[in-house]
Amino acid sequence: MPAVEITSIIKDAIQNLKNIGLTAVICDQATTNIKALHLLGATLDPLGGEDSHCILMGVQRVPVVFDVPHLLKSIRNNLFKYGIKRRYRARRDEDAQRRQQYLDKERERWRKDIETGKKKTQKDLSAREQRVQRKKQREAGMKRRRAAKAKSARKLLLLEEKMKKAKTRIEMYKKRIQRLTNNNPSPRTKVNKLVRHLSAISLKRTLLFHSAVVEGVRAKYANAKRQSDKQIIAGIATNKILKKYRMQKLAEEVFGFSTRRWKERENPCKYERKKHEGVGAKLRSTVTSFFLRDDVSRFTTGKKQTVTRQKKKRQKRLLTDTLKNLYLKFLAEHPNLRLSFSLFCTFRPYWVVRPTLADRDTCMCKQHDNLGFIARKLYQQHVRRHLFNIRQQYAFARALKLNLPSDECVIHVDFAENYCCKYSSEIQAVHFGMSHQQAVLHTGVCYVGSESPFSFTSVSASRLKGPPAIWQHLDPILKDKFSRWDFTRGTWNFFEASHGKGAPDGVGGSLKRRADRLVSQGVDIATAFSLYQALCEGESKVSLFYIQEQAVEDAVSTMPTNLPSIPSTMMIHQVLTLSPGKILYWDISCLCSATGNLQCECQETKSFSLNPTDARKDVLWCHISNFYEIDKLHTIRMAPKLTERHISLPAFSKMRVSLATQVFSHTVSAGISAMVSLKRLPAEANDTGEFIAKINRLFDVLNSS
Repeated sequence: MPAVEITSIIKDAIQNLKNIGLTAVICDQATTNIKALHLLGATLDPLGGEDSHCILMGVQRVPVVFDVPHLLKSIRNNLFKYGIKRRYRARRDEDAQRRQQYLDKERERWRKDIETGKKKTQKDLSAREQRVQRKKQREAGMKRRRAAKAKSARKLLLLEEKMKKAKTRIEMYKKRIQRLTNNNPSPRTKVNKLVRHLSAISLKRTLLFHSAVVEGVRAKYANAKRQSDKQIIAGIATNKILKKYRMQKLAEEVFGFSTRRWKERENPCKYERKKHEGVGAKLRSTVTSFFLRDDVSRFTTGKKQTVTRQKKKRQKRLLTDTLKNLYLKFLAEHPNLRLSFSLFCTFRPYWVVRPTLADRDTCMCKQHDNLGFIARKLYQQHVRRHLFNIRQQYAFARALKLNLPSDECVIHVDFAENYCCKYSSEIQAVHFGMSHQQAVLHTGVCYVGSESPFSFTSVSASRLKGPPAIWQHLDPILKDKFSRWDFTRGTWNFFEASHGKGAPDGVGGSLKRRADRLVSQGVDIATAFSLYQALCEGESKVSLFYIQEQAVEDAVSTMPTNLPSIPSTMMIHQVLTLSPGKILYWDISCLCSATGNLQCECQETKSFSLNPTDARKDVLWCHISNFYEIDKLHTIRMAPKLTERHISLPAFSKMRVSLATQVFSHTVSAGISAMVSLKRLPAEANDTGEFIAKINRLFDVLNSS
């Protein structure tokens, strides 16, 4: 323990003894003088009572009493002896021979203690003594580790302090070397050198040079017309050196610029000309957006399929068509824009390039590629539309039945699978032959809002299933079952093709199973009429009707043959008629139209006339003239040979065949169709385009012959 620390502890102990009037210390035998000294130096809390002038040290009181002078003297002697012994051990350990003799002597003493039984080895101790010994070893080990850790911390702190001082000295010497080796003196050094060593003539010349330079910069700055030039001059003059020597104010007065130039020193040339977004920028943006569309260019996925320009890397996009065709497509979509082909190509983004052979995918996975082909084919077959129609029509039928008012009904009809007539016992020729007749079952279920549903079926030998046959099957049912109701209107709805399974199929299956059971019981069902009779004889809740084959054929023969065909029949799912010969139809069924709201905005309402006179197509010359007026506004025309001479009516009255071929040509027909698709011409112009196409084919036939 250092002498300074011991002296401090003794002083604190004496001061505490004086403060509390302590005259004696009671210690146990295990308490050392050092512990007593530390306790005396601490803040003392008297116990009060009879023991208010004593200190209890240790666990229990023992009859060992030291007065204060005797205790301090004992402490001093022990510390003195401790210092002598420490120095003795240090001198002994420095000599290797003396240290070895000491170790041998201690080892011999340990061996004798073991032989005499004074000390025991670990294995000779009892279980309790072993636990006590291990505890002491653990405590001693922890004490050694703490001491070693504290020693390492003190050593580390000392080394860090030394390293800090060494770094400071290194930086000092580095700065000295830098100053000694620096050949670029500061402005102040240069001025001092000029004042001390140059003559008056040289000094005068130098000052004249500096004055001329300053005056030139001042004149340049004052006469500069552009803001960018002033920024460059001010950026050169407002530097860190002037700020270092605190000459900002003098520089402002000499050069003639304001204080704000010092704030703009970081970017001396930040002036930018204002960009005006004119027609060119908008046109470029329109063309760029057109090129980046997926139907114009396709995206590449390779990590090396990139294009870099001006340090901007972009992923390649490959054109899907030639630039000429894409230019025509762009003009058709933007007829009001006037754009040349060269400028169109100039506005093409640099990462949209023409495909090459190197851009082909030559390492495709067979399973993944086949899956892609399947998905593409399903998309071409309108599978998504098909699934949408299925779900929509089922949802419509379900909602219609759930929300059915008391004055409305839903009739669900369908043709069941034909029933093959059979005998209870047959010869081989009949069983395997083609002589079995078939009966057509037209089944249905009627849902009435205020009543329970009922089923009905019509049986016929006629295999015709067209619209006349359907109405012939429904005619007796409507007359018999629905004659007591006064119907005002109705709609005809269709499920998606091949997805109309429902209650009528269950009715048909029930009747055919019943017929097969009758045959197995000995009843012969050879014709459709015998099937009808057999089913009527049993107790059935299904209303049965028989339709004569001749009645179906008469209904087919009475249907007009000159009725026009409705376009896209397979896409129609709801039909409504309000007057004879005219229908309204929708691609998807809607409850709005079912309730009579024909101004429904859910679906697009389409109309069609079945009257031959109403279906007449008109060919109007105004469609051709309107097409010419639109086409002549484009730089690249769809019909370049069509001129004002062909369109004017006086010329038309005297038009020769050579002029007529320019009007009734394929380019005019295709152009009118394109304008109709772009909604630049009315839909009726399609009839004119079809007529021109027919005349063009007629001209081709005449020329070839």
